[in-house]
Amino acid sequence: GRSQTSMKKYHIQSWTLVHAIRADISVTESMASSSGILRQSERTVLMHLGGALKDLILAKQDLKSVRTVAAPKVQGLKNILSLVDSHSAPAMLMNFSSVSSSLGSVGQANYAAANGFIDKIAVCHPPAGHMALSMQWGPWGDVGMAVNNPALSRKMEMNGLRFLPLQKGLSVVCTAFSLKALSTRWNPLITVSELDLEKIRVQFSK
Repeated sequence: GRSQTSMKKYHIQSWTLVHAIRADISVTESMASSSGILRQSERTVLMHLGGALKDLILAKQDLKSVRTVAAPKVQGLKNILSLVDSHSAPAMLMNFSSVSSSLGSVGQANYAAANGFIDKIAVCHPPAGHMALSMQWGPWGDVGMAVNNPALSRKMEMNGLRFLPLQKGLSVVCTAFSLKALSTRWNPLITVSELDLEKIRVQFSK
């Protein structure tokens, strides 16, 4: 978010401490508090959840709309990578990408491109000495960008993307943590979505 930087701590288990940082991830100075957290942690998972929307058909996209959407994804990831590079202990970077990167989405060429960038980093250029994973999510049903955007919700449903229940999404995240930690051959790019396959076939047959 582009509001004032804030941080909350959550104890999920006796051995797990989650730092939730709300900041403008595209601004380097906003990430200063994260550096101290990394220095205090021996095993760290960094989850990049930054994102913004500026939906326009391709003919109306301009530099401003592209930069608006790219800022939290592209520059945000660069800022996170600079933090990871300064962290000596192994860390895992988990990018929250979008299924638009692989399936496309009308009016979201800028969003698809920005997510494609963070996917590419995870697959081809992970931070040296650390693990990277990019998860292409479909729409979440209880939280996220689509749930409070009726127009976007209708468009996704028309395109065959069903809403993913919150608990199921969280379960996938936990599974990804476990599998990535156990295997060095784990695919660094995963797509997670509830699909209406008949609608998907219709969209791709047009």
